[in-house]
Amino acid sequence: MAEIQMSVPSGNSENFVHATQPIVMTTGSHHQQSYWFSLNDATRGVALFPFAYLIDQQRWVPRGSIFLQPRSRVAQYEAGLWNQNCIKCHSTGALPRANHFVDGNAVYSDRMDTKVAEFGIACESCPGPGERHCQVNRDPVRRYGHHLVGAADDSISNPARMSHQFASQVCGQCHGIFDFYSHASWGKWNERGFGYRPGQDLADSKIRFYVNCSGVTDTEGISGWYGADPRFFWSDGMPRTSGREFNSLVRSACYERGTLSCLSCHKLHQDSSDGRDVKEWADGLVGPGMDGNDACLSCHSDLKSESNLVAHTHHSAESSGSNCYNCHMPYTTYGLLKAIRSHEINSPSVPVTLQTGRPTACNLCHLDQTLQWTSNWMSEWYGSGNVEIPAEHQETASSIVWMLRGDAGQRALAAWACGWPDAVRASGSDWMAPFLAQLLEDPYDAVRLVAERSLRRMPETELGNYDFLDTDENVARVHQRVLDAWRERRSGTQAVEKKRVLIDGNGRLMQSEFEQLLESRDDTPISLLE
Repeated sequence: MAEIQMSVPSGNSENFVHATQPIVMTTGSHHQQSYWFSLNDATRGVALFPFAYLIDQQRWVPRGSIFLQPRSRVAQYEAGLWNQNCIKCHSTGALPRANHFVDGNAVYSDRMDTKVAEFGIACESCPGPGERHCQVNRDPVRRYGHHLVGAADDSISNPARMSHQFASQVCGQCHGIFDFYSHASWGKWNERGFGYRPGQDLADSKIRFYVNCSGVTDTEGISGWYGADPRFFWSDGMPRTSGREFNSLVRSACYERGTLSCLSCHKLHQDSSDGRDVKEWADGLVGPGMDGNDACLSCHSDLKSESNLVAHTHHSAESSGSNCYNCHMPYTTYGLLKAIRSHEINSPSVPVTLQTGRPTACNLCHLDQTLQWTSNWMSEWYGSGNVEIPAEHQETASSIVWMLRGDAGQRALAAWACGWPDAVRASGSDWMAPFLAQLLEDPYDAVRLVAERSLRRMPETELGNYDFLDTDENVARVHQRVLDAWRERRSGTQAVEKKRVLIDGNGRLMQSEFEQLLESRDDTPISLLE
């Protein structure tokens, strides 16, 4: 058994003792991995090792650095976090039993009696309990009879045979933001779990409700107050963090007025006929052909015609601008140290971008263009009308505005987009280095790492052995080295004025405008809860 040696708190005091603890569980496999150790022999409670392992970089980093949150160098053991929080979705058949109750109030205890049917998302997470299914199908006559006639087996739930609403709720039991109706309902969950079974209606739950971001009060008298919580949502209620896809899907017209479900695009088991490498399939669990326009054209068949598609997108058929996803499911969600496609299907809107701060799809591809430019084309192509645009968005590319004066979430999305191949092809990358170099010194570790990854995709950036966790002095030196290398590369080329990306007529960075935007950076503390 793997073990860790570390100093741990001694009881409730501020004293620490050196201890050797067994690692009893790991979580994460694609991007990063976390490690859990037993609190003591008297409890089923576990605590989190305060360092995580980044798989792509093959290195250990403080756990706080893998989330978009203000920098903290304090070791967080987060005792009982898995028992009371992670277990909600990252296990099957969870019974938290993390607390006991006195006069109806939860009292935290170090004698947790947590139980699960299985660690992780296992078979019964989607079809539901399988005991009856196993029992009745011991009869070979029944089993083969159903198989030969293709009859549905009512001994177990099958999301593929459910309505699009109920099928999506199977995923939504975890991939959404919910809250408890009351302390009493929290207590029932703590003792007995959620009780939801696939095929049931999530809305019938007496324990939890899915957050309504419209501000409309639900039947239990609880208002959708989360709509203004930037840890989860943009200000209009669209989720801005990963793992909340159900909340996004149900706001989409394709779900509300059509039959779109999670299973329309996603494939939870890879078919033998799927020729993709298993890692490629597992990265998004997307069905064959569903990573392109086929996913949308299965319903929007009028756009199968190339002429109709081009007339709709105003981009060539081969362009990434004719990829339905890029316009209607842009990368405006953050999680796992990267940008992720929104799962709310909508259309680009400059007024919404101005209202919420959420990057518009057009400017996530055309990183070198202003929001005024987008508004002009949207008006000409789709008759959206003229919109009053703030001065900075009339003159400066929106990506630069977000990288220099945006909040930490906006900075991370814009920095990621600078390394996205579709955006690089549309925008070029020869102007990006000064802005990404600035983000190497960002107050948020996660933003630094996202910027580093985009810079490393560019040739000759002189990043060297940059470490986003290094001292401020060393990070500042790398920042300057990247700038110097960028200036040196440009010195032998013909100067082209591009004021919208802050390049003057001599090919130099417009430093005063750069500093002016940076000085107005939104430093409001933000923690995005993935």
